[in-house]
Amino acid sequence: MSDQHDQFAGNSAVASFPHSHHNSCRREGVYRNGKIELPEAPRGVREGTPVIVTFLTPSPIDLCARGVDEAQAAGLRARLATFAEDWDSPEMSIYDHYDAARANL
Repeated sequence: MSDQHDQFAGNSAVASFPHSHHNSCRREGVYRNGKIELPEAPRGVREGTPVIVTFLTPSPIDLCARGVDEAQAAGLRARLATFAEDWDSPEMSIYDHYDAARANL
């Protein structure tokens, strides 16, 4: 691992490099086990290219504002529980940005 990667591991701050970013691109991913996982490798980006990482805090969804009460939410959760293990597996992250990836084909 590079020194740059070590700066990111376990750190919830934004890391930056003093390089010019004229051809920057934005990609979203997930932080797991000390690494940033991307749904796919960005095109035209060389190995070792500096990055800026910002850790986002997930925000809860107000189900009541969407017309879903506690009983309905509990029922929905129970019906979807059979899919939870597959849905939460790391392999499923490929579908997190399906529409964006499809647009790049």
